[in-house]
Amino acid sequence: MVAFVLLTGALGIWADFLSVQSKLHCSLQGEMEIPGAYRVAVANVAVRREDRTLSDDQEKVAERVNGLLFEQVSAAYRDQGPNVGVGRLCDQAVQEHDGERERATYLAEVKETLEADVVVSATLIPESQRFTVKIELSISSPGTWNEAAELAADPVFDEGSIGTALEVQNKADASVAEMLAPYLNLLRAIAFYANQNWNAVTESLSTALADSQAPDNLKTLAHVLTGNALGRLDRQADAEASYNAALKINEDYVRAILGLAEIDYQRAIALNGTCSSTSSPESSSYLDAAEAKYRKVLTMVQRGGLYDADARAKYGTGRIHTCKLMLGDGREADPAIRDLQYVTRSYEANKRKTWIRSVAAGAYGELGLVRCWQGRSDVALVDYEKAEELAVDDKRAETYKRAIQRINDSPKVCPGR
Repeated sequence: MVAFVLLTGALGIWADFLSVQSKLHCSLQGEMEIPGAYRVAVANVAVRREDRTLSDDQEKVAERVNGLLFEQVSAAYRDQGPNVGVGRLCDQAVQEHDGERERATYLAEVKETLEADVVVSATLIPESQRFTVKIELSISSPGTWNEAAELAADPVFDEGSIGTALEVQNKADASVAEMLAPYLNLLRAIAFYANQNWNAVTESLSTALADSQAPDNLKTLAHVLTGNALGRLDRQADAEASYNAALKINEDYVRAILGLAEIDYQRAIALNGTCSSTSSPESSSYLDAAEAKYRKVLTMVQRGGLYDADARAKYGTGRIHTCKLMLGDGREADPAIRDLQYVTRSYEANKRKTWIRSVAAGAYGELGLVRCWQGRSDVALVDYEKAEELAVDDKRAETYKRAIQRINDSPKVCPGR
């Protein structure tokens, strides 16, 4: 779910009457389903009251922005065909901003009503003849899996980073388009991410990063998503550079730290034959570097709104313990089980957390390895079956399926022993 929150006051009795009329009509008509593999919903703009009465021009701007937001978002995806669909509620009345909690509830309701992967909206704050803009981004796809599900988070882009926008009515169209430009490129990249079009992700994000209006906290996210896409394209050095670019802006940016930890881990795996051969000093160094980064994330109080950052980090430390176990250190079995079960329990407690489904599948697979090492093929079989069930791609599912077959054929040759 994504919310662009542009922040203004009372719209008057006439607007309230029209809103009631619209809601009555929509209750009879119902909501239209959003077509497309990835669904983007545009929620109605909100106006923050703060004991301020809007001028006629400001009311007109708010109403115009409500329409412009939908037009701009729709235009951003016009070339995507059936891959991305954009929709909005039948009731298109400007909302009154009643507080952050109520606004978040409204956006969640829009997302659920329209069964969307992303929700976009705006809240306007009036200042004389101008509007100050606050932009918030929230991403999630609870209940369904696609690659973008792992991006779930609530980063906030505050008005200090954006500056003022919308002046008077005749400037509204241009102001909205200019203000939304870097965010629309980010939204396009997220849709490309969902469809695993990694080259398009990097192209769209490079445009967002080149935009002079883009605030630093948008740039950190764009750098990390670029790194993720480059990693999928097996361009580790370029991915590492992107993560480091994010850390130059914010040295505690959790996504970037997790990205660099993954690179360290993959380099270690490449050197020691997926933890099946003798560890070299270089591979051990990479494992230690990865573990240090994961543990740093676990000690951080502020995690940038990233959902279940602790579970993602625990998956990392659990894999490292498992790798060291496979390399011959029997002391690593218990800490491996502890950290991996932390991940699986986090997912099983709420299976709508699709953003950690892939790491939960991986954690079950790693647990299978540990249980096999312990000689507990019966427990390993259950873990591998769960891993296959949750696997988010055919290649991983096939890996777990082969492990299950080996145990069924002969428990004594349980994978991992």
